[in-house]
Amino acid sequence: EENHILEKDGKFIGIATNNEAEYNAVLSAFLAIERRENPSQVRLELYCDSQLVVRQLTGAFRLKSQHLLPYISRIKELERKYAAVTYHLISREKNKEADALVNKVLDDRGKSSF
Repeated sequence: EENHILEKDGKFIGIATNNEAEYNAVLSAFLAIERRENPSQVRLELYCDSQLVVRQLTGAFRLKSQHLLPYISRIKELERKYAAVTYHLISREKNKEADALVNKVLDDRGKSSF
């Protein structure tokens, strides 16, 4: 919110492709905001370093991998609840904090005992 981080979250999602992980992150962002705010009052801007995700969600790329369709369908359903949703592609350089969080989750997962 206005360049302030309101929430950080990371969770292990099991074995997944990078694209599935990126879509899970987008879904998590929507749901985190929904817990805090009335979505119909929110103009949401999402910043992502995945060109595929940003381009597919904006309609610039068509969906080729059908296993991603449930993610996109759910995101599009959530989008309709918001006043506006905009996706922005950013460089990995500008997304270091998110990458560090992912690495921490993966490192911590490796330390757990089963």
